Amino acid sequence: MENVKVTVETKENCVRALDVEVPHDEVTKELDKLFDEAKRMAEVPGFRPGRVPRRVLEKRFGKQLRKQAIDSAVAQSCDEALKSHGLSALHEPDIQDVKFEGTDPLKYRAVIEISPRVLELGEYKGLTLERPVREVRDRDIDQVLENTRAAHAVYVPRDAKPASDGDLLVIDYEGLLDGKPFQGNKGESVTLLLGGRGFFKEFHESLRGLIPESETDVTVKFPEDHDRRDLAGQEIVFHVKVKEVKERVLPALDDAFAKEVGSGDTLDDLRKQVREQLVAADKRRAESALKDAALRMVVEKSKFELPKTAVDHIAEDVFRERVNELHAAGISDTVVSEREEELRKRCAEEAEFMLKAACVEQEIATKEGLIVADEEIEQAKAELKESGIKGETVDEYFNAPDLRERYRWRMLRRKALDLVIEAARIKDVPVSDEDVSVQAPREQGGAAPETGQ
Repeated sequence: MENVKVTVETKENCVRALDVEVPHDEVTKELDKLFDEAKRMAEVPGFRPGRVPRRVLEKRFGKQLRKQAIDSAVAQSCDEALKSHGLSALHEPDIQDVKFEGTDPLKYRAVIEISPRVLELGEYKGLTLERPVREVRDRDIDQVLENTRAAHAVYVPRDAKPASDGDLLVIDYEGLLDGKPFQGNKGESVTLLLGGRGFFKEFHESLRGLIPESETDVTVKFPEDHDRRDLAGQEIVFHVKVKEVKERVLPALDDAFAKEVGSGDTLDDLRKQVREQLVAADKRRAESALKDAALRMVVEKSKFELPKTAVDHIAEDVFRERVNELHAAGISDTVVSEREEELRKRCAEEAEFMLKAACVEQEIATKEGLIVADEEIEQAKAELKESGIKGETVDEYFNAPDLRERYRWRMLRRKALDLVIEAARIKDVPVSDEDVSVQAPREQGGAAPETGQ
């Protein structure tokens, strides 16, 4: 379209308002095309196809075709207006105040949100950073070995010894409400870890000290917010029979155990392997903490313009993820609801930082002329396959153009952050036991490529 006039008004939070004027002739040209098409296609009684007069078409289809012409002119001119001003909308423009009367030009306002951007990039070279360093000690190795023994424990039946916390019980139970059965009131050969999670606390309290073939009655008061509304707030009497009591037995910490769980032949070999894994894990944690500190430092020194809808969308995703984590940890819906306002506030802050961090890394990459070549993508594919991920899974991921570009984007962000770290002044700072927790090392591989940016 020719001679389209555009005025751009800058509003806060990446909102732009475009006031657009399209010459009257441009709209009438579009309307003429639509009438020509209607003339060829329309079937009007009393007229042969292609011979329907314009006045008849205007009477039958004029209002509809006029609207189509205006909509088409708005769509074309808005697209051209955005391109001419170097703007990219995050979503469909909000078209407002459309006016087209008489011989006046077509006028409307298009409100858009543009991508987040860095208004002022903070200093990112020569930062002074502290890297947390922790020494692996013998007691750390001992803790990992004990955790590994616990993971390989077996449960063996014992006959007359009373059940205590840590034992595994096999039970049958039947519950009655006011002396009557209800849906789902029975369970057979159900396992219960005494003193652990699962079942009501009244079960654990009543079953301690019992031996196989013992029977007892347990009264349970269901909570008011229980998922089963028919049972919420009710007292249920369960008759429980203990069928088996199994005692946990840990394997001996010896060469045979070391050979089973490790890659060496002796316990000394296993201890050495655990030490190496702990050192590597501590190094990864230290580097992760260093990069996080660097990124936060640059973000704090930078200025941004962020679209509210993008922040809200990310915050909602983060909130759902945190709720799922709380549920997995055994936190009830009631407790989550009580904490929802505080949780949403923290998620919003986290979402804002995530968006700012992405902007900073992109800006650094652009300023430094960083790129991720196709050869680097292919190398990343090879490394993922070597890590243990199925080749077909990796190929399928990278053969999808959008996912391949997301991965390239993540690699570019890592490059930008690596540049910041390489240019920083780094001081190693010892940290105490309270600063990090010792965990059993995980197996290598198994994680699929991330799909988010």
